[in-house]
Amino acid sequence: MRWDLMIEAGPVVMVHAGTAVLAFGLGMAVLWRRKGGRLHKSLGKVWVALMVVVSVSSFGINEIRLWGNFSPIHLLSIYTLGSLAFAIYAIRKGDIKSHQDTMRQLFVSALIIAGAFTFLPNRLMARFMGGETLSLAMPFIWLAVPLLVWLVYRAKVQGRDAEPAE
Repeated sequence: MRWDLMIEAGPVVMVHAGTAVLAFGLGMAVLWRRKGGRLHKSLGKVWVALMVVVSVSSFGINEIRLWGNFSPIHLLSIYTLGSLAFAIYAIRKGDIKSHQDTMRQLFVSALIIAGAFTFLPNRLMARFMGGETLSLAMPFIWLAVPLLVWLVYRAKVQGRDAEPAE
């Protein structure tokens, strides 16, 4: 890892990248664990806070500029903030399905897919993790590993939710 590149990028990028990595790890744990308990709710609140920091800090990163200082990733940040608000609203109203669907979709779109794009050649995270050779494979690794874990998770949930044989 090239820590000098991360330090050179500045505090906004370090906060953004650090909270994104924490949100990814915590998100995996929250999705994997049993839902609805006190621990799930506490970890979920921390995850939401991390995602707010990831989203808000993205507005201080202007490496790609399509509209003034903004790029399509900033639209994802706005979408993420709105989706977080909707997911909180849904769970407070007792709409568990909407809450779950929104949180799962946010994890995939805002962390897995957006995260994969940070490892494209010449992007900071690709260079930070090991340069061009590694960066060509990282989007596939970044997508494949969480999706594999997701498939195992879904199989676990489907097995738990299945009706017992009579």
